[in-house]
Amino acid sequence: MNRVLLLTVSLLLLSHYFCFAQVTAENDTLFFKQKALFEKLGVFKAWETTQGSPDVFIGCVDNGFDFYHPYLHDQLIPGYYVDGAYHPMTFTTMSHGTLVSSLMVAKSKNENGMHGLAPDCKVLTASIGSIEHIFRRRQEIMKDNPDMSMQDVMMEIDKDSLAVRQFADRWNTYAGESIAKSIIYLVRNNVKVINISSEIIAVYPEQTQRKIDDAFDYARQQDVLLVIAAGNSNKEIPNTLKHRDHVIMVGALSRDDTRWMMTAGNITQGSNWGELLDVCAPVEELVVCMPSDERYYNSDDGPMGAEHIPHKAGICDVMPYGATSSAAPIVTSLAALVYSIAPDMTADEVKKVILESCDDIGDEGVDVYTGHGRINFGKTITSVMNRSKSE
Repeated sequence: MNRVLLLTVSLLLLSHYFCFAQVTAENDTLFFKQKALFEKLGVFKAWETTQGSPDVFIGCVDNGFDFYHPYLHDQLIPGYYVDGAYHPMTFTTMSHGTLVSSLMVAKSKNENGMHGLAPDCKVLTASIGSIEHIFRRRQEIMKDNPDMSMQDVMMEIDKDSLAVRQFADRWNTYAGESIAKSIIYLVRNNVKVINISSEIIAVYPEQTQRKIDDAFDYARQQDVLLVIAAGNSNKEIPNTLKHRDHVIMVGALSRDDTRWMMTAGNITQGSNWGELLDVCAPVEELVVCMPSDERYYNSDDGPMGAEHIPHKAGICDVMPYGATSSAAPIVTSLAALVYSIAPDMTADEVKKVILESCDDIGDEGVDVYTGHGRINFGKTITSVMNRSKSE
């Protein structure tokens, strides 16, 4: 039995499971809940200069977007849907993309609501969807055993090692090729920066890796910045990138500025590390948008089985545990603000100014666990402004 493949599936299930934080109703405290994060990252200082520009389009490769969310309406532009995939409008396939895009461009209906970090920018979406896979088996198990814990569900699934291996192989190929297609679409549609909150630096079949390399190279040729989540497998990132100047690899931090880690049952997740890691961002107690309508939470006969999730009529979520998929859009937002005031900067110049403006944490200087450190919005935008004045 290939335990790596089993762990991949288990972590995928866990990432879905831990989306269910305490949902909050819309109220006058959402912006206050973001205040500590914004102060730590120097967001208010940056906002004295810019909150973004509607001319700056962020590409977002993810899984499902709620275009009707009150805070995301007119902020998200429907774009690409990967062919050969399911794109059902259910919580499981809508929550992650909605969460990620909200960190970047959510625009509240009033001054007390949630705010994205670059609220005056726009997001062009690319939805990778899903394939019929082990989630259906999970649905079957939970239907027959509604009180079973997630850990017990994973143990039950692990018994069918052949099915798990087959799923892991199919998903790995499908996800890699879908992200490659999405990158090419977004670059062709004039985005400045692309957020990829998936663990894309991995071991793929040769044909899949070639498609990913070609997509990365196309983005480099067109001078598009790629911001990529380092992944949550608690391992060293393989050094397989051919070009790095147009790529920012992002790790996740706990609130005390240590590398983010979390253990549930016998599985430990942690922010991946290594020489490819560039910067980090904090991911605990984030305020995010979640699918807003009750219809996303209840489905009797979807392509991935029935889905019934409690809906508490909230449109936002205070997420106690984020991961690198939440850290990446924070960095992407900063890049979008840079492009908003300096649209002629090249991708490698934007990357350079973000890295040089980080707050050093962890070991002194650049290290494999925190990269150049925690990003700082205020320092970065000040540096860009000073650069513009000197030219």
